[in-house]
Amino acid sequence: MMSGMEMLVVLHERTIDGPAVAGSYAWSTDRTTLTFTPAARLAARSQYVLHLAPDLRTASGERLNHGACVGLGGRSVTGSMMTSSAMSRAGMGSGMMGREWIPIRGSHGMMFLFVTS
Repeated sequence: MMSGMEMLVVLHERTIDGPAVAGSYAWSTDRTTLTFTPAARLAARSQYVLHLAPDLRTASGERLNHGACVGLGGRSVTGSMMTSSAMSRAGMGSGMMGREWIPIRGSHGMMFLFVTS
């Protein structure tokens, strides 16, 4: 992945518009695996949403392949999934998180849901 892409990955509590989980990200040496370490333990039996920005890019500059993400269990994030307060918190439209978070062809990125044990 390109340098700085870790800033385009957010783990949310409960839903796509839930609060972001505090923590740190670290890339593997070959930049193919991103590891997130939460600042505190994740809550047991709770849903979390991994949100990937619409403009996430590979090392060669190619955009995230949404079709591949769907094949891995991901879903496209639509504007109707995002509340105005969530978009404000994420800086969408305000430039706080940069152009990488502006919707591309109607998509606000990809999301993966999981529930902790």
